[in-house]
Amino acid sequence: MALRKILNPIIVTIDTRIVFRLNPETYEYDESEYDSKMTDNLLSKEDLRYFMIQLYKKTNNFELLRQNSKRFPVSALAFWGLLAVIGAICSILSLYIHPFNYVQFVTGGALFISSLLIMTCSYNIHTSSIERTRKKTANLLREFLEAENCEYKKKGLRWHLNKNNIEWLELWLDYKESGGAYEPPNLEK
Repeated sequence: MALRKILNPIIVTIDTRIVFRLNPETYEYDESEYDSKMTDNLLSKEDLRYFMIQLYKKTNNFELLRQNSKRFPVSALAFWGLLAVIGAICSILSLYIHPFNYVQFVTGGALFISSLLIMTCSYNIHTSSIERTRKKTANLLREFLEAENCEYKKKGLRWHLNKNNIEWLELWLDYKESGGAYEPPNLEK
């Protein structure tokens, strides 16, 4: 997760885009900095909150991600690491025993290698499972955003999610990018 944060570009709110970052502890997008003036009152705070509630319902409050994003169990890592160290020690000690203990050397080496393989495979399975879950969640979000964008485009707004990256959600202010060609609807009618 730390590497993902380093590799992701820093996305910030600008005049034509509002960024909502995902809080990794609560799995909610941060709406605290949003003010309806940012969209020239096209999207009220209440409407944004309703949108986010619907988004959380669609993703079941990121439940798949919550369950699957648990850190790799340190206890398993410690167990297999300890077995690898014991195997290495057994193999090394067998070299200094006279006469040479071939069974101890092979057993220790096998324990060392199998422990490292199990640790590596377990970690890779865990991380690939998290990535699959992230992609599923991103697809759910993308489907929801596409459906919602039909309504938001009428206001000159558009929701955007980067490919398989749910760390942030962007609200594009198309009405500002059009250079005056787009006119937001008159909300006072």
